[in-house]
Amino acid sequence: TSNLDGETNLKIRQAVPETNNPLTTFDDPSGQGNDGADDDKETLNLSRLIDFKATVVCEAPNNRLNTFDGRLELQGKNFSLTNKQILLRGAQLRQTQWAIGCVIFSGYDTKVVKNSSRAPSKRSNIEKRTNAFIVVILILLVSLCILSSAMQVIAVTSTIESSWYLTQSTGLVFVQTFATYLILLSTMVPISLYVTLEIVKMLQAFHINWDLSMFDPESQKFALTRSSGLNEELGQVEYIFSDKTGTLTQNLMEFRKCSVGTTKYGKGTTEIGRAAAYRNGIVIVDDVDPNWKKPDPMFNFQDPTLLENLHNPNHPEQKLIEDFITLLSVCHTVVPEGQGDSLVYQAASPD
Repeated sequence: TSNLDGETNLKIRQAVPETNNPLTTFDDPSGQGNDGADDDKETLNLSRLIDFKATVVCEAPNNRLNTFDGRLELQGKNFSLTNKQILLRGAQLRQTQWAIGCVIFSGYDTKVVKNSSRAPSKRSNIEKRTNAFIVVILILLVSLCILSSAMQVIAVTSTIESSWYLTQSTGLVFVQTFATYLILLSTMVPISLYVTLEIVKMLQAFHINWDLSMFDPESQKFALTRSSGLNEELGQVEYIFSDKTGTLTQNLMEFRKCSVGTTKYGKGTTEIGRAAAYRNGIVIVDDVDPNWKKPDPMFNFQDPTLLENLHNPNHPEQKLIEDFITLLSVCHTVVPEGQGDSLVYQAASPD
């Protein structure tokens, strides 16, 4: 639902359990006819899908993304429908091969459209003030042109009475004089002001690109400014709301140490531990073997004692170590999926 609420973690959505049996069948690869066994493959039964009939009674269209109130009427029974059974428009379905559903709201009745609002103006204070000054100058320019044209009409009218050869009409004199003074006084409008502002923005963008404080040593890259107005856009930020750590920082957790039973395993010190020791003036000497080869670039746990005690049946904590590794392997939401010769890990949280 990253397109809806900006969160990249996966949300669990599950259909009403009572709709599974009427629509699916199990293919027994062994041919023994044991429907529902663990090794059976669940497939969609099209004939049952055609005969499936149910009624959805729900609330009126609204803009509440996190709530849904409704019920499913199936075979004379009512089953509650909440936000856990709803896929909103704009959401992406992950870790699911197929799904059968019905459209409840469409078009302008969807929650996303109901929740949308007009985009606010993102003009900076400099642009707003500059535009206001330009409008004032234009009003002053037009006022001076009108005043000058009126005075010219008065002068020509008084002259026509004594000069019989002047046959111009007052309306034509007004238009000609207005256009003349508009051209003469057009230099009052500071068109070059916008050009100067754009040049200043461009120079500020170059300064951001050259800023050594924004250099990333890991990727060996400087900041890249793709918009000349980035500096003033950053100046418009007044408040930053963060609900948890990781929103503005980066969640990088290292598995370096563990405690099983009464024994502590793991060598080395984490980056947080080294920073805390540095603040307290403590010198840390790592006991990590420099010749140790990592089995994986993201794997930093180094202590052969853990595996030695695990494979030693006479060790008093051998069973605890086995249970610890088992729980560490299964108590998470990570789902590995094979793509060719590589594995892709997906979980509810991207961290």
